[in-house]
Amino acid sequence: MVGPQTKKMTLNRNYTLVTRFGHTIRFEKDVPQDVPLILVAEAMQIGALPSDGEVPLEPEAQKRYIPQSQPERDEAIRKAMTEIVSKNVTTEFTTAGIPHSKAIGALVGFEVTARERDRNWQAMQEEKLLAEIEAEQASKRARAAA
Repeated sequence: MVGPQTKKMTLNRNYTLVTRFGHTIRFEKDVPQDVPLILVAEAMQIGALPSDGEVPLEPEAQKRYIPQSQPERDEAIRKAMTEIVSKNVTTEFTTAGIPHSKAIGALVGFEVTARERDRNWQAMQEEKLLAEIEAEQASKRARAAA
């Protein structure tokens, strides 16, 4: 079970927020926008308010669902890494081409260690390679059968 990772927020003007984590959030006047929980404080600094009308007293102290089991953590980390790869923002990657732990943590809402990141990254790359090999073998079999 994964808890909510974002909060709907509204701003009274058009504005593009570029956060300290490298995220960019485009607000349109009075249109609710999903904001990752870790970025709520920054959004509030520019005047954005929660769409549900509830104003937290301490945005940084909001309770977040933090997966306790390793499989839940791994699933959240892999989803975040997939999102980071699809966005392809260079500042969210190390020089080795791996997503930064802090960028992953910003998306999942909990601290991600380099060890967790590396283990999940390697597993994702191995799965990708196996899928490519299987697809190539299936293609060869199809050509041989034809």
